[in-house]
Amino acid sequence: QMIGTKINGQSFFPEEYLVNIPADWMSSWRLPDFSGIKEGSFWTAAVTLTFIASIESLLSIKGMDRLDPYKRKSNVNKDLRALGIATAVSGLLGGLSVVTVIARSSVNVSNGAKTRAANFFHGILILIFILFLRSLLTQIPLPALAAILVFTGYKLLNPSQFSRIADIGLEQLFLFFFTLFATLIYGLIFGIALGMLGRLPDFSGIKEGSFWTAAVTLTFIASIESLLSIKGMDRLDPYKRKSNVNKDLRALGIATAVSGLLGGLSVVTVIARSSVNVSNGAKTRAANFFHGILILIFILFLRSLLTQIPLPALAAILVFTGYKLLNPSQFSRIADIGLEQLFLFFFTLFATLIYGLIFGIALGMLVTLVVQFVMTRSGMDILRYLSRPNTLLYEEEDQKFILNINYFSNFLNYPRLKSKLDSVPPTSTLIADFSNSSFVDHTVMEHLAGYIELFEQKGGSLELVGLDMSAASATHPLGVQSKANKPGSLLGGLRRNSGTARLSAKQEKLSEFSVMNGMNFTSWPTPDWDAKLDQFNYFKYRRIDYTTNLLAHHSRQLFAIEVSSHSGEFIMKDSQQLACVVWEPQGVELPEFVLDRERIFERLAHFAGVKDILTGQIKFDHRFALKGSNAKAIRSFFTKECTDFLMSNPSFHMESNGTALLIFHKERVASVEEFKLMVNFALDWAEQMSNPSL
Repeated sequence: QMIGTKINGQSFFPEEYLVNIPADWMSSWRLPDFSGIKEGSFWTAAVTLTFIASIESLLSIKGMDRLDPYKRKSNVNKDLRALGIATAVSGLLGGLSVVTVIARSSVNVSNGAKTRAANFFHGILILIFILFLRSLLTQIPLPALAAILVFTGYKLLNPSQFSRIADIGLEQLFLFFFTLFATLIYGLIFGIALGMLGRLPDFSGIKEGSFWTAAVTLTFIASIESLLSIKGMDRLDPYKRKSNVNKDLRALGIATAVSGLLGGLSVVTVIARSSVNVSNGAKTRAANFFHGILILIFILFLRSLLTQIPLPALAAILVFTGYKLLNPSQFSRIADIGLEQLFLFFFTLFATLIYGLIFGIALGMLVTLVVQFVMTRSGMDILRYLSRPNTLLYEEEDQKFILNINYFSNFLNYPRLKSKLDSVPPTSTLIADFSNSSFVDHTVMEHLAGYIELFEQKGGSLELVGLDMSAASATHPLGVQSKANKPGSLLGGLRRNSGTARLSAKQEKLSEFSVMNGMNFTSWPTPDWDAKLDQFNYFKYRRIDYTTNLLAHHSRQLFAIEVSSHSGEFIMKDSQQLACVVWEPQGVELPEFVLDRERIFERLAHFAGVKDILTGQIKFDHRFALKGSNAKAIRSFFTKECTDFLMSNPSFHMESNGTALLIFHKERVASVEEFKLMVNFALDWAEQMSNPSL
């Protein structure tokens, strides 16, 4: 109102430049629209404006300290807090960010301003002009404003300053112009960042041994700590996702290089901060991004506050976080897996405390290897086969993979196994066969348990087979699975204590399946079965080593069993493990025959004069190769009802010795699902044969 009145009868400004402010102007004020707060673009803009305003203000404050004739030093934290409060109020009123501008501040100093009162009245005058003289401000020519800024900039940095910069060093003059043009081209933030990169660290010590010792040591420590943290985070993740270790380490390497160029330390993944993220509901990489932004904000603007936090308080937070990661109840869990694991845990812990992270972990790995030598009695085998490839992966059918693991599998050669596991889509079916492995250590078993969960979450399946013999000597499903004893000496104890021996995961599932189908399950049957199987032509040239996993349906005289056999000896020894059904049909005249799916070799044999027995069922004769000595009896057995049933099911190898049938699906160790498929097929066929009308 004072501006709008006449002073000594004269208007201070022409009437057309004055603005009438409604009496209810405050009632029309509204809060800003916060509807976009959940969008990424909102936070991108907010963070970008914060950086630009903060950097511009910091540069202006530094410039003003130089221009101040009294050489006073500004309180940067106090100034930035004031700017933050002012920007928040400006935003609530619909305004823009508030920044410290070197141009206006230098005008204050050059006109004799000495105290903060100049800033206060400066702000009051700007507010008066904006509220009451907006139309006057819009009529000021832009070239005039530009001329004022150019003149002010000239006063701040006139050409005489270039010679002063050049006297300090020509590289300083280069960095000045480089940063200037980078800022003009890429903007304030990237311009300053590129200018900082131009100030390379001191590499004068690159030829000294201490330089490389420090670099290699820091690399090992940062990498090992990061790998351990990544592994820990994979366990803590409620969604059981697997980190891309190579990608994480590349990102840490790039971040460490940039940090070094800016004068910082190594960048590592820290389990304490990461576990806090997870425990507070973090799900994506956005948590890491804003975590870093908040740390940067605290370091830039709240350094004095951070230094006031008592160190015991920080130590208490770390101790509490460590307690949550490994509380005393975990010790009993480790002991359940195996007492040797508890020993290795404490040994590595104290070795790390005494000798440091690198030597502590190295000693832990060495002692672990020695313990495995003693437990498995396979020290020479480990050293002999360490460098040999021990995994073979192939796709047997569409989206069904077989992974054979030979010799042994421990923490030393686990990367080979992991590369094969990672190459299989988790939506498919994978059978990991350990039949030819002498032992599998705890590290591998624990990682395999994680992969089993991953496959189940993605809709696929991962099954471990061939561990029945090893499981009986282990103390825990995730413990060391070892065939330390020779099969002959171990089998005697297993057969005597078949009812009390610990079962593998596969055996537990087969036991449940047998109960559901009215069958009896025996994990380690008596040697009598070796003689029964020898009666079939298939085992005529193979020696049976042992049998396991017997499912008996006595009323049907139907038995499902797994057989381990071999042909040849020494270096020509070929071991094989397969699941089969032995069925003795009652009240049926059973001819001797061999039935198998017709393949290319059977078709080629036709041209050599080897003829199949034809049943008269065209589709059946085209799909199967049927051989035997008594063609008439065989045709009588394979009635139309019988061939229709066989055509409606998967193809199985069948062999009859005149009194019993031998049925199997694959000439390899079977998964639980394949075992169930074969048993259900035999039970259905027995039901169909006893009730032909079905």
